[in-house]
Amino acid sequence: MVWGKAGSTTLSSGGDDVDITCLSESKSRMIMSHMLNCGAAQNKVTFNNTGSGKYASRNEYNDCADTIHTCQNYVPHWDGNCNASNDQFVVSFLVDVCGQEKLGVYWGIDRGTAGAGNTIRSRNMAYKFVDTPKITRFDLNNTGAGDYGADSNLSILGSGITTGAAQDPTVTDGAIFYETDTNKEYVIYNGTWTEV
Repeated sequence: MVWGKAGSTTLSSGGDDVDITCLSESKSRMIMSHMLNCGAAQNKVTFNNTGSGKYASRNEYNDCADTIHTCQNYVPHWDGNCNASNDQFVVSFLVDVCGQEKLGVYWGIDRGTAGAGNTIRSRNMAYKFVDTPKITRFDLNNTGAGDYGADSNLSILGSGITTGAAQDPTVTDGAIFYETDTNKEYVIYNGTWTEV
């Protein structure tokens, strides 16, 4: 199986939404997010801009008892059960077969209380989205008091995506190269570099 980039978004300034609105089609997806939270963030995920009670999940925070959510309007990506003001890193895998409910698993962490004398906070989750069309949009929204900081990133890989072929760089005659280590200049003529 070949993995390729299905979509990615990086915030250039703070905000409450990190969305990928045009995902490449794929049966398997790897979803990665690194949210740089400013204040208390409450992260909610929706697919295809759809709510309407179409999500269910089973969550475990810090190896404690499971919490079950049914008929929800979102997947609770990260919320007040963990320290939502810390940066968060999440990896999720999702199966997206047309005509079937979408099933996913998720692992997330934040630093917990600062310092090596304190451990991280963790979250494990299994979730489903009961709509059957292929997922073409992924929305990560903050509904808490804080926001996502600049450089927060959401990236999605897909299986079986055809990536662009690598191309050799083209250097045309007359191009000049300056070698800073030796302070020498070179120019290319007919495919050959010559010192100037």
